[in-house]
Amino acid sequence: MSKVLIVFSTATYSRAREGLDLVLGLSSFIEDLTVVFKDEGLRLLFKGNRVPQCHGERDFFKTMGMLELYDISDIRVVQDSLVYKEYIKQQPDLEVTAISQEEFVSLLASSQHKIMI
Repeated sequence: MSKVLIVFSTATYSRAREGLDLVLGLSSFIEDLTVVFKDEGLRLLFKGNRVPQCHGERDFFKTMGMLELYDISDIRVVQDSLVYKEYIKQQPDLEVTAISQEEFVSLLASSQHKIMI
């Protein structure tokens, strides 16, 4: 079975929306799916820091809750990004596991397929 890693490192609405759709779609076919939020992508996890929704677009932020319904439980954040972006004291909206930069590099190396968003 393929190991797929999807990394959200940007918080632009259109890229994040497409990335979330990709994650939800892949979850039907891939068992070993890991989602990582780092750098600007962390904004997607915290209330008050999210990118504004464009007029007429679907509500992306409500769809983030679908990750749990689709049984996507391997959601991680890069600890260094949390500290750098000063999110360390905030509680993300999803249950996540913090990993070090070294663990992230190892995860990149061990994943067969990597998608950077």
